[in-house]
Amino acid sequence: MLRSTQSTPIVKRKISAYVGWGLCVLLSVCTASISWAGNPIVSHVYTADPAARVINGRAYVMVTHDQDNQNDYGGLIDYYLFSSDDMVNWQDHGIVWNSRTDSSWASLAYAPDFIERNGKYYLYFPNGANSIGVAVADSPEGPYTDPLGRPLVDRNTPNANVDWLFDPGVFIDDDGQAFLYFGGGADGTARVIRLNNDMISTSGAAISIDVPNFFEALYMHKRNGIYYLSYSTNPSAGMSIDYMTSNNPTSGFTHRGTILPNPWENNSNNNHQSIIEFNNEWYIFYHNRAVANTRGDSTFSRSINVDRLYYNSDGSIREVNASSIGVPAVRNVNAFSINQAETFDQEGGIETEPSSEGTLNIQMGPGDWVKVANVDFGNGATQFNARVASAIDNSKLEIILGSLSNTPHASLEITNTGGWQNWQTQSTSFNAITGVHDVYLRGTSGHNLNWFEFEGENNGGSSQLTVELEDLASQSLFAPLSVRSDNMANNGAYIEWSNDGSNQILSVASEQSQGQISVPFTLSQASDVEFNVRVNLANGNDDSFYYKLNSNSWQTFNNQATTGWQVLTPNTFTGLSPGNHILTLLRREDGAKLDTLTLVASAGSIQTNNSSSSSTSSSSSTTSSSSTSSSSSSGAAPTGNVTYSINVTNDWQSGYCAELTVTNNTNNALQWQASVSMSDSVDSMWNASWSQSGNILNVSGVEWNNTLQAGQSQSGIGFCATRASSSSSSSTTSSTSGSTSSSSSSGGYTVPSNNFAVNGGVENNLQSWGATAGSVTRSTEQRYSGNASARITNRAENWHGLTFSVGELTQGNLYEVAVWVKLAAGSADTPITLTAKRQNDSDDSTYNEYTGIVTTIANDSEWVLLHGQYTQTGTAFEHFIIESESDSVSFYADEFSIGGEVTPKNEVGFFVGNITTNGNVRNDFTQYWDQLTPENEGKWGSVERTRDVYDWSGLDRAYNYAKQNNIPFKQHTMVWGSQQPNWIDSLSPAEQAAEIEEWIRDYCARYPDTEMIDVVNEATLGHAPANYAASAFGNNWIIRSFELTRQYCPNSILILNDYNVLSWNTQEFIQMATPAVNAGVVDAIGLQAHGLADWSLSDLETKLNQVAALGLPIYISEYDIEKTNDQEQLRVMQTQFPLFYNHPSVKGITIWGYVVGATWRDGTGLLHSNGTPRPALTWLMDYLNR
Repeated sequence: MLRSTQSTPIVKRKISAYVGWGLCVLLSVCTASISWAGNPIVSHVYTADPAARVINGRAYVMVTHDQDNQNDYGGLIDYYLFSSDDMVNWQDHGIVWNSRTDSSWASLAYAPDFIERNGKYYLYFPNGANSIGVAVADSPEGPYTDPLGRPLVDRNTPNANVDWLFDPGVFIDDDGQAFLYFGGGADGTARVIRLNNDMISTSGAAISIDVPNFFEALYMHKRNGIYYLSYSTNPSAGMSIDYMTSNNPTSGFTHRGTILPNPWENNSNNNHQSIIEFNNEWYIFYHNRAVANTRGDSTFSRSINVDRLYYNSDGSIREVNASSIGVPAVRNVNAFSINQAETFDQEGGIETEPSSEGTLNIQMGPGDWVKVANVDFGNGATQFNARVASAIDNSKLEIILGSLSNTPHASLEITNTGGWQNWQTQSTSFNAITGVHDVYLRGTSGHNLNWFEFEGENNGGSSQLTVELEDLASQSLFAPLSVRSDNMANNGAYIEWSNDGSNQILSVASEQSQGQISVPFTLSQASDVEFNVRVNLANGNDDSFYYKLNSNSWQTFNNQATTGWQVLTPNTFTGLSPGNHILTLLRREDGAKLDTLTLVASAGSIQTNNSSSSSTSSSSSTTSSSSTSSSSSSGAAPTGNVTYSINVTNDWQSGYCAELTVTNNTNNALQWQASVSMSDSVDSMWNASWSQSGNILNVSGVEWNNTLQAGQSQSGIGFCATRASSSSSSSTTSSTSGSTSSSSSSGGYTVPSNNFAVNGGVENNLQSWGATAGSVTRSTEQRYSGNASARITNRAENWHGLTFSVGELTQGNLYEVAVWVKLAAGSADTPITLTAKRQNDSDDSTYNEYTGIVTTIANDSEWVLLHGQYTQTGTAFEHFIIESESDSVSFYADEFSIGGEVTPKNEVGFFVGNITTNGNVRNDFTQYWDQLTPENEGKWGSVERTRDVYDWSGLDRAYNYAKQNNIPFKQHTMVWGSQQPNWIDSLSPAEQAAEIEEWIRDYCARYPDTEMIDVVNEATLGHAPANYAASAFGNNWIIRSFELTRQYCPNSILILNDYNVLSWNTQEFIQMATPAVNAGVVDAIGLQAHGLADWSLSDLETKLNQVAALGLPIYISEYDIEKTNDQEQLRVMQTQFPLFYNHPSVKGITIWGYVVGATWRDGTGLLHSNGTPRPALTWLMDYLNR
């Protein structure tokens, strides 16, 4: 590149583009490259075969380096290394190994693995597919040397002569024994060999492992004593990442299923994975061809990705949905630290190269940019310092907050430093930036950037933080603490658990305990923090409190008396990382008086962390309005571990529906819960577990969203409520901390009138009750009502629980289920879960046999309600289970109830409908038709041509006509790869996902009584699948689109619609539709019926029957007969229409246009514009008796 004076070879994405870089500067004609958010995590260089490890608090990934437009894997000669401490911003460490220059014998570098042992780092590199070498270094970044000068394993190694001798996977067991897994090419070629303690020699012969459908990529990890061997299956098995488990690292493996179906972006080509645990969460790394596909590069050019990995309670792994969204950050970036420029989340056009000052620098041409995610500016930054080098004048670095399209907040004018590696620190000042932001750095001409930092007064804060504890009295878990007056206290007030003379004590501290306060704070840099508190402890043996930092264990401050008010130091927290933390104090013994809390940082600054979510509000959208969300919201404030905000999405006088968003305020991941102040009566909730006790709504996550990362928000939790009065204003809500209080027996739950639970009150012995394991008895000592309850004891595992049998449940029906629970005396508060169990299916995994319904925190002092909804899908229903995360707690259950089909879908009788005509509905419409579909007015591109500007006018006309004439209305369509807004394709995957959800949400809020919706249109491969939705949601984009529509339009019939299904693409459609049908999200199939005028009737019937075998109702969604000759059209109508009309699976027919000259296809009209019918219409009306 023209800017570089380095002699070190620099690998370029496109060398030819950089030979002409100087011309770009002169002509200002260069444009930034495509950016990538989330996945893939690296886009400025092609990377593959990720080998991930956790080292010193960072995630490292060693990767194969693919070349641009390579046509095979013969050019794989070196490895790149990347690392991150937040899983979002990744540092490029450059090339750390080259087989041709760092080894005397190898010429290739296929998929690697590496590991640390005894302070050394061991890199295992395949020389093509014939041998494996080993290199050693003193740090992950190298330099690595080859201590053997020959292969570690080759075809002369006993039992190692396999088809492909490559893909090493290294594993060190708990006892210190190391293993190297390798092999590939076919079944019977998987091997493992023991490594000696020196890690550069082997012991004995390689051991064969029986791996079904084996292709390559053996990788071992261990969790809870179970060995997990994952691998890539062969092409006939779909090249998925499957796994096996065993209690032995070399034998006894059982195939458990698929972890990761091969992402569609891989173009049916290979994949390679590794799995790590980082910050108490599990992740899977893999590669796809997303970047190459978009750039038009070779399918041999790959890019690495990462997604979260989840385990089920039985140890099986939940199937991963490969997603372009990626994973959430585990911490924020400290704005006041030196941040290496080669560490970023996204980029557009930059390159990296070795810097003369160490590490790497980035090369920035005109328009090139990087995004650094989640930069924490604390109380304020007012200066930007950058280490830059440039050999030209008039270069500039723009600082942009939030979005690349925003106006720059500031710019650094970069002066010529006299060379591309002549470094200077240059600065600019600006108005203060506070809080947490995504930061974009964009070049306007040409320069190199090595590092940057921000500055402010005292680095954005003070080294000391003092909090008046009485100011925290509004936190939701404050009671039974109270604010008291004392002239000797700071500001004349303090907090206390008042002494009532009975020596009250809270014997067990827990996240859910009342009487706690939380102080969130942020450190600008790594620091020790001294914890001081001003207290009055009159009796050292009887005045005490608990405290804890972040998610660490509770500690007790006890046995220290004071004379009046004194400042004590319970602890100094050492080695805290920069970023967010939270200190929590909890009552222990009554009489302890607490005044002020002071935290002192040994380095940098400390400040309160009030960057939690706040309420969101915008005006309702109207025709051609500029707002995309209909909302009336009430606020949230950062008063604890979890805050919430409520956004009303649909409002009527007696009630409303709303979206709940919860945010984790802490610096650590947590299982979230929220106690929401709610005077209205909640009728239903989705995407969360909930119960309501009086004015408190207790909400917690379900299995797929119950963990919030540090600073993460979870939206999409919806509910509908009936107002406590006829007032049209929504309930007032306030922020809460994240520990729910249990709902009690005073809750306003009403048993469904059609309750069909037999002996739910345990009045007739133990009929209907049982246990998965443990001992179940009928207890008269504890009961919610009546005379008895069911009790379970002798539990040894968390899945041991009570069961309740209700008989057979109807497929597709929604049930309201509830039961009251209470813990045995002396038990610590613990979560209790209500689960639905279906009969075993045909595979080895239990994942599809269980559905968690609701979880709440139970205690031993009062009865708590478990109340949720369950839809029966999949295999036949078996029973409900009441179980606990605690594997030993005993508990009671009483008054089990279940009511059937709570919110039935819209009932739509058989219809023969039609569509709008040129955007309008003719006055004669209901003379012929009894169902209406908008032809184009409901397509996303027609409604929201400009982002955030809706034009509902066409839909309003059609929808209102249908409602006024009492005929069913079908929306066409929500998600389609055609006639979508042009702007959606240019957004990041995360923005695309948000916009898709917003479009569906706002449609459903405006048209809540839509009977039917074509949710996904033309998704069969080769038709018009919505690539923007696949970008947003990954391989399961169809299922996710249906889930979102069900969330916001819960009563609509949801349809999967496509064309050529009855002619050319029957099996392709069935293959595409089956996963969504099996997932239970699709209500009906829509079959377009264009171009069938000359098709064989028997063939149509055969293919209609094949689609009907999916087991869902069918709507003939777009029927027309393209015949200009009246008698030919009549003949086809008389022949085909009765086939559709009389088929048992067909529930309705929509004809696609009826006015001659105003239909999509010429010759399909049935009625002349003057009102004269063609013969086919006359016959049809006679046939229908209309």
